[in-house]
Amino acid sequence: MNPPNVASTPSAGVSLTRQEKEKLLRKMYSSSHWIALIRLFGYRRVPMDQAREEIGPVAKEFGQELVASACEALVEIKTENERQVAYLKPHVLRMAFQILGPERQPDCRVAPKAGRPPRT
Repeated sequence: MNPPNVASTPSAGVSLTRQEKEKLLRKMYSSSHWIALIRLFGYRRVPMDQAREEIGPVAKEFGQELVASACEALVEIKTENERQVAYLKPHVLRMAFQILGPERQPDCRVAPKAGRPPRT
């Protein structure tokens, strides 16, 4: 079974009505395949070939048509440095904070000063 094509239209400047936002939120938080896709992409930008490969098991579990439909609503594709990348649409990412949690920050630990052993 081939994974679905991850296709979407650019979402720059998406303006949703309150009813559209509520409908999208209900689907995002109640549909298992939507939640799986949101967790799969998270805050990452994934090369298209890798995205198709990672979506395969989700499509196998929930059905190719359902997952393809969800991808259209959730995922955006953009060309960066002559390669296509897939990522969650910005408005979806903002609304998915309870599923994803906070975005992880780079490790900011301070190195111990030279000549002084670290405390144990």
